[in-house]
Amino acid sequence: MQNGNILVYLLIAISLLAGLSFAVTQSGRVSPSQITEEKARLFASEIIEYTQAVANAVTQLRLRGVAETSLCFDADGWPGGVSYNYAACATVGNKIFSESGGGLTMKPIPTEALSPTTNANGYYLITGGNAVNNIGTSDPELVILAPGLDQSVCVRINKLLNVSNSSTPPDDGADEDLNPFQGSFATNATIGSGTALNGIKTGCYYSLPNDWNIFYAVLLTR
Repeated sequence: MQNGNILVYLLIAISLLAGLSFAVTQSGRVSPSQITEEKARLFASEIIEYTQAVANAVTQLRLRGVAETSLCFDADGWPGGVSYNYAACATVGNKIFSESGGGLTMKPIPTEALSPTTNANGYYLITGGNAVNNIGTSDPELVILAPGLDQSVCVRINKLLNVSNSSTPPDDGADEDLNPFQGSFATNATIGSGTALNGIKTGCYYSLPNDWNIFYAVLLTR
């Protein structure tokens, strides 16, 4: 009888371990976080508003005559190994994150808005290597990204933007370019190809290659 009980306990343990293993492998697609609906909405609003402020600063500098290839996002506080510094940054008026330039402060993504299993570094990324499908010409756009978001935040972003009412972010098979912008543009990846975000300038999707939810917003259409 005792041996029978041990066998039952072993079977239960194996079943629990199998379930846990499956949950871990699916964690990037279905976030295990405990973010409330209200917090997801607040984080989504904060991300949208901040990236819109960055877009407005880009527009202001362009109106002042700053070339698109001279826009500088260099600032103190970027994580190690991430550099936006290049020759045009020597002119303070070209800097988005300076009082003499765009007047903004560089901020990280709200920590609680990130998936607890993400491998992203917790910072926004500004790139010139992503084309957004059916936006502008075939040239790549200047894009800001927020990788590694919790699924609930990603879903709420799309709802706030009237992009999608789905309970899961749309899939995108693109392997988005994550190289910091240093004055040059090159199409290394395309966002929104074949998804609900086709022709959409701002939204959030699930990136299959990187296994994370990622927000994007076009700062400059080209």
